[in-house]
Amino acid sequence: KKKATLGCVARLLTLDDLVSGLGEENGRWVFDACRGIEHEEVKSTLKVLPKSITAFKSFPKVSYPELEKWTALLARDVMKRVQLDNNRNNRIPRAVTVGYTMKPGGSWIGKTFRLPFPTDREFDSRVQ
Repeated sequence: KKKATLGCVARLLTLDDLVSGLGEENGRWVFDACRGIEHEEVKSTLKVLPKSITAFKSFPKVSYPELEKWTALLARDVMKRVQLDNNRNNRIPRAVTVGYTMKPGGSWIGKTFRLPFPTDREFDSRVQ
């Protein structure tokens, strides 16, 4: 089964088709977006602080030692970026959110935990 893409929309639907179905503003926006055209001005982000630091890893079925290895690696990566952000912006996170999803019997399940962010001492003793 083929997936629909913006390229499909560009080839199959005219501007009139899109305006007719979506209205003038939205139809024009979709028509242009399908062709890589964006009229909105690029905004500077030089003085905008990021709101989050993210680390993500997706892998097939793994052993517990392998899971421990990846969790420690991701934690070290996040901590390095938190320390860099702290040096630049004099701030530390208040919380950390850890989540997972898995498919143990055919159905996807997931869980997310929001915890207080560890201090440097706590981090150093837990992640080696």
